[in-house]
Amino acid sequence: MSDIWNAAGSGDMDALIRLLREGEDPEITDGEGRTLLFVASRENNLNIVRYLAEEKRVDANRADRFGWTPFFIACSNGHMSVVQYLADHLHVDVDHASQNGRTPFFIACQNGNMSVVQYLADQLHVDVELDDRYGWTPFFISRFLHSLRCPVASFRAFHISPNHSPFEWISQLIRLSGQYRFSCAFSFSLHHCCLQCMTLFLLVLFL
Repeated sequence: MSDIWNAAGSGDMDALIRLLREGEDPEITDGEGRTLLFVASRENNLNIVRYLAEEKRVDANRADRFGWTPFFIACSNGHMSVVQYLADHLHVDVDHASQNGRTPFFIACQNGNMSVVQYLADQLHVDVELDDRYGWTPFFISRFLHSLRCPVASFRAFHISPNHSPFEWISQLIRLSGQYRFSCAFSFSLHHCCLQCMTLFLLVLFL
């Protein structure tokens, strides 16, 4: 990997500026189609993101070969400051789907990034029910994936992040369900999750 990629990934602003002045292309891509802005967003280097966007006017919506944009990777990794900057200042496509049809909201739910989920739903009003190419909705896939990991503890349906309890996730999803119309798949998943949590609570209470 060349020095320009290391600078973008590590947040070394001085090195990045020097290399660009020496002739490096700010729109350079790697073998997967990822840009310097993508790498900076992935590594949560907001200062690099701002410089590339404001000084070099790079394309903030440029996707890699999988359809992942800088905004997508920031949502995936839970980098809230980068997510907000890209959405509020660059007005990126917040519902852009990857090649498998998954949106930033989908991936944020899947990875348990609650603050990003709340921001996308409450502030950006993204489409919270866009399903992927396989017909899975954001909430249903997170429920399904966790059940595969640990069937015995599948009551923790949407709990992937260690920083939030399953009850916090359920509370958030119930709140969202009052604001949006969801598919049967989501409704089934949420109701099943609540039932499992109540069962666990009773077991803990009486054992």
